[in-house]
Amino acid sequence: MGIGNRSCYTEKKNLSRCRRQNRRERRLRPEGSAAGLKGFGRMSEPEQGNIQRKEGCGAAPEQEKEPWGKKAAVWCRSRRRNQGERRLRYGTGAGEGTMGKEGCGAALGREDGMEGKVGFAVIGCGMISKFHISAISGIAEAYLAGVYDVSEEHARRTAAQYGVRAYGSSEEIWQDGRVDAVCICTPSGLHGEMACQALAHGRHVLVEKPMALTLEDCDRMLQLAQEHGVKLGVVSQLRFAPAVGQAKRLLDSGALGRLVNADLYMKYFRSQEYYDSGGWRGTWAMDGGGALMNQGIHGIDLLLYLAGPAAEVYGRAATLARRIEVEDTLSAVAVFESGALGVVSAGTSIYPGFPRRIELCGDRGSLILQEDKIVYAAFEEEPRNSHVEEFCQEAQKGRGKDRGVQSIHDCEGPKKGGGEGRKTVGGGHRNPGDIGAEGHLYQVGNLVRAILRDEPLLVDGQEGRKAVEMVLRIYESAGRGMPVALRGECSPQVMGQSVSPDTRGAKSRI
Repeated sequence: MGIGNRSCYTEKKNLSRCRRQNRRERRLRPEGSAAGLKGFGRMSEPEQGNIQRKEGCGAAPEQEKEPWGKKAAVWCRSRRRNQGERRLRYGTGAGEGTMGKEGCGAALGREDGMEGKVGFAVIGCGMISKFHISAISGIAEAYLAGVYDVSEEHARRTAAQYGVRAYGSSEEIWQDGRVDAVCICTPSGLHGEMACQALAHGRHVLVEKPMALTLEDCDRMLQLAQEHGVKLGVVSQLRFAPAVGQAKRLLDSGALGRLVNADLYMKYFRSQEYYDSGGWRGTWAMDGGGALMNQGIHGIDLLLYLAGPAAEVYGRAATLARRIEVEDTLSAVAVFESGALGVVSAGTSIYPGFPRRIELCGDRGSLILQEDKIVYAAFEEEPRNSHVEEFCQEAQKGRGKDRGVQSIHDCEGPKKGGGEGRKTVGGGHRNPGDIGAEGHLYQVGNLVRAILRDEPLLVDGQEGRKAVEMVLRIYESAGRGMPVALRGECSPQVMGQSVSPDTRGAKSRI
């Protein structure tokens, strides 16, 4: 039997998953524009699962079934083959299948009982998409119309699980009149492209963090959203934690006096197997950065939301423990426009991983946020401030836990398991799959109300851009070895040149 026939025969006989995976990896090795995807095809899915079980590395559940390096390569290839995917209609909406302002929410082909509801399509069927789908299902005024993934098998599996349509291409989404909004859950390097497609076709967009990998893509997204009169939201589910709202009100009321320090600590753990499980992870092209861009950007968004805009940053980055292109360890000093100073510390190689922590210190008071809890708060004197009085009353009466208040004085932090769990908006410092589910529910609900009742978005495109800009400026500073202002032209090319893997350090640890 010839080689070609043997290949056909093995497929027909449905050989083991491992052998199928190996065959796909050989066939789909990236070429051309996809050649830079690091770690592609290093490990079969069963092998990944075995390593995770043996070592207890706390890797994401999707690692055993979602080699996104393969998917990214397929995506790049499909764009070259498919003219509709390659020629994006970024203009005024001209072109076949395009919907302008008047077309948004037209409900062509809307099913009975779906009138007055927002129809969603989810693009990308990875781990994070499950949080979006769950959130959509939990909102009475929303429904899931279908899903799309570059892996047709994965899209069909997800569609069958939730009883919805599996789109064969993005063009099929734009042709579906039931779809008013899309959730973009692809690898980071595809966020900008897919968001621009959706916005140009008159769809509202909720895109996972980071909003995009370049400020140019961010600005294009903002422009298209304005041109087509649609909403653009960026996932930063931590903003919706009640404790964050409490902290914001306390700061704005002057309860802390003048802010002098605003520090962010995101010392996470991600194993080498986590990065190897998807060829897009840990690459500049598809991940856009490491500890800061992928994980730390959540904390950056909160820091800017609470402390206000940053004026200047000075960063240092290194790759000390992982075999990846991007940084696994980063520290930066920030100067805020208010004059306050801050420290940003982020990592993905810090065992065992620690909960996210934001410390806000003023000349009249201080508070500490750990995950979605206020674990410390103290004030100079008994304040005559309505927000502080409310805060203290809740804590003293024991009702504060429901709103994220743990104590108004020193405490040991959350009880065992307090920072994780499905009913929180925090978590994920050891395992990306351990984030709470409520944050996405709140955020999707915010978008639905914005579409139906023009409610303002808590995290819109402008807010998402601020976080991306600060991350890029820190990378630029690390590359230049000097402070960088958060104004003027950004030089992202410096990142890849300066933040390179220290393989000597990695070999000694892995």
